[in-house]
Amino acid sequence: GESTIAPPATGAQTTDGWINSTLNNTTWYTFIAPPSGQVRVNNTGLNYAGQAAVYSSQGCFDYGLFTLIAANDNEINGTSVAPNFTVCGLTPGAEYYILHDGSTATAGNYTISITPIVLEAGSFTNVMNVCSGDTVTLWNGITGYDNGGVWSAELASAGTGIHNDSLFASAGLAYQLFNFEYRLTDGCAYDSIITQVQIYGPSTAGGDGTLTVCRNQPVDLLAGLTGNVDFGGTWYDPSNTALTNSEIIASN
Repeated sequence: GESTIAPPATGAQTTDGWINSTLNNTTWYTFIAPPSGQVRVNNTGLNYAGQAAVYSSQGCFDYGLFTLIAANDNEINGTSVAPNFTVCGLTPGAEYYILHDGSTATAGNYTISITPIVLEAGSFTNVMNVCSGDTVTLWNGITGYDNGGVWSAELASAGTGIHNDSLFASAGLAYQLFNFEYRLTDGCAYDSIITQVQIYGPSTAGGDGTLTVCRNQPVDLLAGLTGNVDFGGTWYDPSNTALTNSEIIASN
C-alpha cells in the first residue's frame, strides 16, 4: 500500500513533492524531532538520484494514518540529484518517518543525514543614537548572534542607508526612530531580532540676546535667547558652573 501515500509530482527542487510519484527501491527510517522543531534532511553525501519524504503518523501499521509533511527530489538551491531540504514546524520530541525512494529502478548506494537546525539572531541591547550624517554599526544594537544573517530596514527609505550589510548611514533621513531586522535563514527555518536607531538633527542653542532686569528679580534666561532654541540644554554661569535650570534671581 505504499503507493497510496507517494508524494505528488510537483517537480524537481520543491519541498512538497517529487519529479515522479512512482516508487522504486524504497527504504524507511524514523527520527525524533529536536527541540527546535526544525531539521535538514541531506542525502548529498553520494550523488544518487533518490527522492525523500517526511511523514507524521500514529504508527507504521496503516498507511492511512500517514500525513505528508515535506518532500524533495534534487537538492534545493544546489546541483545534486540527491535530496537536500529543510523541514519546519515539527513537534519537539515527536517521532517522524522518512521515506527514501530510488527515483528510478536503478539500484545504488546513498547517504542520509538528519541534523537539527538551530538559529540564533541574538538579543536586543539598546537603542543606538546617531547624529544626522553620521554612520552607525547595526551590530552594536544586538548581542549573542550567529553570523551569516542579513540586515534589512522596516522603512524602505532607511534601507538605502545600509551599506556592507551592517553599516547604516543616516544622512538625508528624517530625525526619528528607525527599526532594523537581523534575520538568519536556513531553508524554511529562520530567526530574527529587531534593533533601533534614533537619528538626531543638528542642535541649536538659539541666538545671543540681552535681558534688562531689576536687582533681586526672578528671571528666566531662556527669555533672553533669540531664534530657534532646542530645549534640554545646560546653562552655565559666568564662572562656568552648571546651573540646575534656566530660572535665576538677579544679583543684588
